[in-house]
Amino acid sequence: MNDNDDAPGSSRAAVLDFPGADGLLAAAKVPPVTAAAVDAAVTAVAGRVAAEQVTELRTRVPLTRRLLVAAAAVATLATGAVAYPVLDLGRPPAQTASAADFLHGMADTAGAARPSQAPYWKVRTKFENEDDGTGTTTLVFDRTGTMWTQNSLSPGQKAVPGKKKQWLVGGNRLTWAQLDALPADPDALADTFGDHPFGPISVILADSPASPALRSALFDVLARTDGVTLLRNVKDSMGRPGTAIENTIAADPQLGSKAVATRLVIDRASGSILEESSRIDGKVVTRQTYLESGPASSRRTE
Repeated sequence: MNDNDDAPGSSRAAVLDFPGADGLLAAAKVPPVTAAAVDAAVTAVAGRVAAEQVTELRTRVPLTRRLLVAAAAVATLATGAVAYPVLDLGRPPAQTASAADFLHGMADTAGAARPSQAPYWKVRTKFENEDDGTGTTTLVFDRTGTMWTQNSLSPGQKAVPGKKKQWLVGGNRLTWAQLDALPADPDALADTFGDHPFGPISVILADSPASPALRSALFDVLARTDGVTLLRNVKDSMGRPGTAIENTIAADPQLGSKAVATRLVIDRASGSILEESSRIDGKVVTRQTYLESGPASSRRTE
């Protein structure tokens, strides 16, 4: 055990910030305690859970969860072990917990950004898919959703007649102005997206002018989505470093479908999406690399 692990401000000190924590740490350095002592400690922690009002920690861990971690720590330390368990309250604890921590951090980063008052939004991407091969697209749209595009496969600047730049949210397609009306509370926002939020949220985070408050809430919704895993120290197809999250839709033999894994590469410093790709049996079938996504002062695509 490292002597600095229990210093003020350390992660271990934050988790074991409850009455009796010093005794627990001491227990790790002596022979195992009796089963009766363990039962008594767990009972005491359970009583504290019922008595305390749930509050939020800086680490976004409710007090109730914190005390449940403490209860597990009692049993762990009593056996002489020094590893601190992670309780994810119903979710797979390993990769999903790591992804949730990362996404909560990205929520904080996104929420600290300045909102844009620009009249236009510009998105420049490099694409790759089995139908079109590879190329680049530049898209500019205004707050009403009117679009101007330039595609390397079909050169020329033009508005897209009768089409609007929109994003799928639940069963609705929303324009830039309508995105601003979405709730920034993660609970309410999760209800808006329904049971399968990963794909639609990925698109909004990648190329929409969502406000900092909305982007923050979107990352928080992803953090609570089951089946999201974390991939550290990855690079996009341009060689830019980032951290990736991945969500897999399982194969359905009855429908003859294969498992599809969707991956987002995220820039840790800004929370912007560097790349989105889909893989079937490990092979990339679509890829969108975001070269630019941000405010613009005119509708020019150059």
